[in-house]
Amino acid sequence: KLEQKEYEREGILWKFISFPDNQDVLDLIDKRHTGILPLLDEQCIVPKSTDQKFCRYLYSRCDTHERFAASSAQRVDYKFSVEHYAGPVEYTTDSWLEKNKDQLPTAAAQLLVSSEFDLIGEIKSFVRTEERQGRGSVATKSVSAQFSSQLRTLRDRIDQTVPHYIRCLKPNDDLVPDRFEPKNIVEQLRCGGVLEAVRVSRAGYPTRYPHDVFMARYYILGDRDDNTSPVSPINHRNFQSMGEQSLKRLIAKIAYDIWDADHRALLALLEKERLQEMAMSPKYAQRHHNHERNPSTTSFQSLGGDGNMLLGTTAGGGGPKTFAFESSVRTPELKRQLKKDKSTRLTTTLRERAAESNNVARPESKEEFMSLDFPSRCAVAGLQLGKTKVFLRREAFDRIEAMRSNVFFGAAMTIQAAVRGRMARKWFKQMKTSIVL
Repeated sequence: KLEQKEYEREGILWKFISFPDNQDVLDLIDKRHTGILPLLDEQCIVPKSTDQKFCRYLYSRCDTHERFAASSAQRVDYKFSVEHYAGPVEYTTDSWLEKNKDQLPTAAAQLLVSSEFDLIGEIKSFVRTEERQGRGSVATKSVSAQFSSQLRTLRDRIDQTVPHYIRCLKPNDDLVPDRFEPKNIVEQLRCGGVLEAVRVSRAGYPTRYPHDVFMARYYILGDRDDNTSPVSPINHRNFQSMGEQSLKRLIAKIAYDIWDADHRALLALLEKERLQEMAMSPKYAQRHHNHERNPSTTSFQSLGGDGNMLLGTTAGGGGPKTFAFESSVRTPELKRQLKKDKSTRLTTTLRERAAESNNVARPESKEEFMSLDFPSRCAVAGLQLGKTKVFLRREAFDRIEAMRSNVFFGAAMTIQAAVRGRMARKWFKQMKTSIVL
C-alpha cells in the first residue's frame, strides 16, 4: 500500500494492484470501543464480571463483523473464531479477565506494602494494587492495553524507517536437521504473506534511483552521437547542469534499446518455432524424405514403388527417421501437447510483457514504438520517470545492468587492445633492431 502511494505521489503510469488487506482484522481486535481487546478492558472494570459474561458481551457486539464467527457449538463452550490472513483461528475465553488484569495476589500486595525493608520501601510506588471495586485504572494498565500501546509504537517506528525483514522458516515440524518439507515451507510463506508480497513487488517497481544517481550510473548508455547527451560525472560542472530533458533523452534511449532487443529476440523465437513446426509437419517430412531418396523425382515410386520404404528406418536405427517413423512417434496426444505447449509459451510471453507494461499494447515495429508517448514507451520497457526518482522493474533493472556491463567490458577491451598493441609494436621494434645480419 505504501509503495502504491509513492507511485501516485511520483505521478508515474501505474495500475493499482489489488492485494489482501488485514485492516478489518486489526479493527476487530483493537478498534476503540468495538474491538475485542477494548471490550475485554471494559469488562475488567465492570463489578462481578466473569469470562462467561465477557464472552456473551462479545457475541452481542461483534457478531455482525465479517471476520468474527461463533457457531452454536462454540457458543455452548464460550468460544469464538477470528478469520485471520492465514485462516480461521478458534479462541477460548477461559481466564481471560484474570490474565488481562495481571493483578498481584492481595496477600502479596499487603505484605509488600507493610514491609519496613528499605529496598521494598523504595519500590512501593511501583506495586500495583487493585483494591477498589468498580471503575479503576485497570483499563490503562492491563495486558491488552500494554500490548496495544507497544504495537502502535512499533508501527509508528516502522512507518518512519525503511525496514528489511528476515523471515525465519521451519524446515519441518520436528525441528530435526537434514529434512526439508516443501509443503510445510510453502504454507509458512503463504500464511506469512511472503508470496503475496513477492507478487506485489514483481508487479511493481522494486528498484528506484534518484534522478542524479540514475544519471551518474547509466550516463554511458546515452546516445553517443548526441552532443547534448549526459557526460561523465567526473566533469561535475557539466554533469550538474544537466536537467530533466537530458534525463528524458537518456531514459528514452534506454527504453528503445530494451524494446529493440526484446523485439529481435521475439522475432527470432517466432521464426525458430515456425521452422520447427514446418519440420515436424507430415508434408514437410515427406518432401524431405523424397528429396533425400531422389532429388530429381518426387513420385510415389521413388519411395519404393509399393510404399514399403515408408515403414522402415536406416540400418541400425542411427540414420534419419522416415516419414512413417515420424508419424508413428507423433501420436495425436503428442501433437495436441506440442500445439498446446507452443500456444502456452507464446501466450505466457505476451501476457507477461503486457502485464509488466501496464496493459500497454506492445509495439510491433519501430514506427509504432516511436509513436507512443514517453510514459507508454517507458512502461513497455519496464521503467518509469517520476518526479524525483526513476523506477525500474526487476527485469528492466537486470537488462540495464547487463547493458552497462557490456559497455564497460567493450571499453576495457578497447583500452586493453591499444595497450597490448603498443607493447607488441615496441617489442617488435626492439627485436628488429637486435637482428644481426
